[in-house]
Amino acid sequence: MGVAYAGKVPPEDVKRDLGKLATALGQPLPKVKLTPAGGYTQADAQLSGLTNWSTGEIRLDPIIQAYQRYGHFNARFFFFGNFPLKPVEPIDNGPLHVRVTQNGTTIDFEILVDQALRQQGKAVPSVKERPFPWAGVAVLAGLVLIVGAAIVLLVKGQVEQRRAAAPRHGES
Repeated sequence: MGVAYAGKVPPEDVKRDLGKLATALGQPLPKVKLTPAGGYTQADAQLSGLTNWSTGEIRLDPIIQAYQRYGHFNARFFFFGNFPLKPVEPIDNGPLHVRVTQNGTTIDFEILVDQALRQQGKAVPSVKERPFPWAGVAVLAGLVLIVGAAIVLLVKGQVEQRRAAAPRHGES
């Protein structure tokens, strides 16, 4: 795994980030190789478990939890071979926003963590958590009420027509 930080980053910060990631993946702290390159700090480490080749899952949660203190970061995956990628959708859930771009064998996740919401105590949710679609439910409930009211009015109109057309007692 390779990580690039903009600017000069203290080695202990890089090791802390990779340590959080390793812990989330159930692995010991990996050996980290740091390389300053231009205006970046590069870190390389051996970590596995970010992808599951049998299910096609990419595990973003460990990355998000390890790097959530950054308001904006990318996670890019390159696949060699036929990775059975599950469909991935953008995420907008509280302080977490993830945009997805797929191009051939590369998938890029642009991750935004709203630091203001995080500082207010809102936890960064899992990518598997989806907010309840209240707007959709409200629209659906409104449509059901409108259709229900229309059916009642139609039935009432039919009943009144039959009553008006039916011969009355004593009339022929």
